[in-house]
Amino acid sequence: MKEYLIKKGEHRSPATEFKNGERPSIKTEFKKGMVPHNKRDIGFITIRKDKNGRKRRYIKIGDGAYEWQVYTKYLWEKNNGKIPNGMFVHHIDKNSMNDHVSNYQLVDSHTHALLHRENLVGNNKLGKNRKN
Repeated sequence: MKEYLIKKGEHRSPATEFKNGERPSIKTEFKKGMVPHNKRDIGFITIRKDKNGRKRRYIKIGDGAYEWQVYTKYLWEKNNGKIPNGMFVHHIDKNSMNDHVSNYQLVDSHTHALLHRENLVGNNKLGKNRKN
C-alpha cells in the first residue's frame, strides 16, 4: 500500500475530522433554489477559442450544462434549415468572427479541407515540388 493513502481508522488533521451530519460551512453552502453567479440565460452569446485556437462565438440554446452551440451553425440553421450530414458552414472571408449570414457558404468536407489547407499540418508540402 502506498504511504500517502489514509488507512482505515487513521486521521490526517483535525480540520478534516467531522462527525456524521456535521456541516462546518453552512454560511457558504449552496442552498436549494439558489442560482449560480455565473449562470447565463438562453440566447447569451460568448466568445471562446475552438480546438484550433481560433476565436468563435457560441450561443446558449438550453439550460443544460452542455447546451451551447457554435453561433455560425445556429445562424445558418435559423436562416436556411438543418445542415445536411457531411456538410460544413464555411466563412467565405475565413474570419471566424464575421458571423454575417452573407459570409456563409455550405460546403462538403473535402472542399472545406481544400479551402483551409494552409492551416493543415505539413502545409509547406502541399502543392510545392509535387511530381505527378
